[in-house]
Amino acid sequence: MSRNKCCRNKVQGLIMSTLNTRNLNRVIVYLFQHDKEMPLTRASVLLHVANNPDCLVRDITKRTGLNQSTVARSLAFLGDKPTRGEKAGLQWIAMTPDPEDPRRMRLNLTAKGERLMADINDLMD
Repeated sequence: MSRNKCCRNKVQGLIMSTLNTRNLNRVIVYLFQHDKEMPLTRASVLLHVANNPDCLVRDITKRTGLNQSTVARSLAFLGDKPTRGEKAGLQWIAMTPDPEDPRRMRLNLTAKGERLMADINDLMD
């Protein structure tokens, strides 16, 4: 099993388990170190992309129940776009045009995002 798949499985297990609050707290604290105002919606989008490589925005809205504008704002910040006078985005998620329909964007973790998820994986061991 690849390290990335292992990371996704562990993170998915964390999300699914309400009994694992110690690990959840570690992850939240770790994310807050990178983004002091990390809302749960943004964390949810990040974890969805980590668990579902090559997903689309509509996949996130269906799975999380978040509306499209919330997901778009989160992706802008998690990607490389500055938002309302803020510094550049966190560069954890890359958006690439879908080869079948260039109007849609495929979402994947960047190398920086993969390192973040590996760090989160280490926190859970």
